[in-house]
Amino acid sequence: MTAAELNPEFRTLIDARLDAIEKILLRVQVSYSERRHIVGEVETQIFELLSRRAENPTRDDVVAVLDSLDPPEAYVPEELRGKLGESAIGPPAAKPKGPRVSKLAVVSAVLVAILLLIGVPLLATSHSRDTAEIAAFFGVNLFLASLLGIAALVRVLRSGDRLRGLPFALFAAIGFPLCLINAAAIMLVIATQGVLPWLLTLTAIGYLNYLGIRRLWRWLNERHGTIAEALRGSIAGWMTPKNGVQPT
Repeated sequence: MTAAELNPEFRTLIDARLDAIEKILLRVQVSYSERRHIVGEVETQIFELLSRRAENPTRDDVVAVLDSLDPPEAYVPEELRGKLGESAIGPPAAKPKGPRVSKLAVVSAVLVAILLLIGVPLLATSHSRDTAEIAAFFGVNLFLASLLGIAALVRVLRSGDRLRGLPFALFAAIGFPLCLINAAAIMLVIATQGVLPWLLTLTAIGYLNYLGIRRLWRWLNERHGTIAEALRGSIAGWMTPKNGVQPT
C-alpha cells in the first residue's frame, strides 16, 4: 500500500505526526537534509506497520500505529538533546500589563494632604506676626503640589486607560485653588466684622422663601379649577337636603 492509496483523512493524521517531528527537529536546529531523512524514515515505518495490520487499514489501525511510535522528541539526535531542553523551557511568556496606578498622582495627593494637615492647624494657632510667613511657605508648596497634580491629571486622562489614580490627581490639582477660595472667603468675613455671614444667611432665607412661594403659586394655578369645583360641590351639598327638597 502506498501513500496515494491511503484515505485522505488517514493521510492527514499521519502528516500531523510527521509535522510534529519536523517542528521538534527544526527547534533544535537540525539541518534540512537530516530532517528530511529522519521524517522520511518515520513515514516509511508508518506505512510498513500499516501494511502488516491490514490490506485496507481503518482509522483505528492508523491511530494504533501512530500511538505505537516514539514521541517526536525521541527523534532528536543524541548530541542535540540538551538543546531540546533549553528550547522547550525558553524565556517566560510576557504577561499582558493591565492598568497601573500613576505614581505621580499618588505622590502629589499625599503632598497636598500633608500640607493641609500641617498648615491649617499652624495657621489657626499662629500669632498675627507669624501668620503671613507661614501662609506664604505653605501656599507656595501647596501651589507646587497642585501643579504636580495637574500634570498627573493630564497624564492619566491621556493614557488611554493605561494609568489609574484619577481621584488622587484631581484631589491634588484642586488643592491650591480650593484653599485659595476658602482663604479669600475667610478674609472677607473677617474684613466685614461678621456682617457678611448674616447677609449671606438672610439672602439664603429670602431665596428659600421665594422658591416656596413660587412653588405654591404654581401649584395653585394648576389646581385652581379643581379647588373651585370642590368648593361649589361642598356648598351645594350643604345647602341641599338628603331628600332633595330645598329648605323653606
